Amino acid sequence: MEGERYLAKVIRIIDGDTIKVLVEGREIVIRILLIDTPEIRHPKKPKEKFGEEASIFANEKLKVDSEIYIEFEGSMLDIYNRFLAHIWYKEDEELKLYQEEILLEGLAIVSFTRYYSESKYIERLIEAETIAKELRKNIWSE
Repeated sequence: MEGERYLAKVIRIIDGDTIKVLVEGREIVIRILLIDTPEIRHPKKPKEKFGEEASIFANEKLKVDSEIYIEFEGSMLDIYNRFLAHIWYKEDEELKLYQEEILLEGLAIVSFTRYYSESKYIERLIEAETIAKELRKNIWSE
């Protein structure tokens, strides 16, 4: 399973880093790997600045009813039983890594545990975050 991409249909965007999809006939919630976006629906935290913008970005790129690809790496589930995966979507016939794109917009930060510090995409994502910081985009504007 690891490293393979699975075709999935987007059912719901929960926020900028969590989505619900239909994959192989099963509905699952995915916590998108290696990023963290500002909270908008956390039960114990208030809405955070740029959370709505991150959610809007997710809705624009990962449209409900659209087809995306999910790619597992490492542990399949988090402590909340959400699946952990990388997300790929098509834009203008090009396959794009969702995490990289939201980082470039300054609407997420790179977030990983020791377990994912060797991810095959970590350098690419850190570079995207660095670009957004240098351009002072969104969460990096203050």
